[in-house]
Amino acid sequence: MCSSDLGRTVFSAPAVGSIELETAGAGTPSAPAPAGAAHLAFRPHAARLQAADAPATGLSLTGQVATREFLGESVRYAVQTAAGNLTVDRPHLAGEPEFLPGSAVRVAVAREHLRLLAG
Repeated sequence: MCSSDLGRTVFSAPAVGSIELETAGAGTPSAPAPAGAAHLAFRPHAARLQAADAPATGLSLTGQVATREFLGESVRYAVQTAAGNLTVDRPHLAGEPEFLPGSAVRVAVAREHLRLLAG
């Protein structure tokens, strides 16, 4: 999750990385931002985890894998970034690269998966 204060963006992420989204007072990046401070939120499964040198798309942060947890059909990664810790849930599919703790990665979230929440 990241906070946006009228055009200036500051990222903050809880250790777990998941939040409950309410639609009241929320908008999308194409809608007007709520007055005052706001939070830019996304769900962990909406984020993509890529190699750090992958092209930046959408909201994009580089970081380092802190932990990974096998959850059966998905793998949950905790990623440390300069802005805080993010959680990324990635499908566990054959042939897809796995990122070990310590790996340099990029977390990318497509614009349509971002939500602005009043502050």
